[in-house]
Amino acid sequence: QSRAYIEGFRARYGRTPDPLSMHGYAAARALIEAVALVLQDEPQARPRPERIRDALLKVAVQTPMGRVAFKPDGDPVEYLRYVIQIQDGKYVVVYPPERATGTARLP
Repeated sequence: QSRAYIEGFRARYGRTPDPLSMHGYAAARALIEAVALVLQDEPQARPRPERIRDALLKVAVQTPMGRVAFKPDGDPVEYLRYVIQIQDGKYVVVYPPERATGTARLP
């Protein structure tokens, strides 16, 4: 999914997306899914923030960042954080090890 996202972004905008753009994309996908759930129940209504919040607890959507789903307290279920370091002008994932595209360089 990450490759498909990058290729789709390049095709549409003519450039490679910034690494952090996937976070926004994943968040938007979850939000769109939650609003769709609210509108299923209230097709003519304006989605209220509290209804969207409640619907987010029911969302489980696959994104380039992995599955986005939330615990009852609002924390993400599987959100994995990445550490990115700029090396020689390029973004390099240095953590977690299974997703790393390089190793961290100490200053």
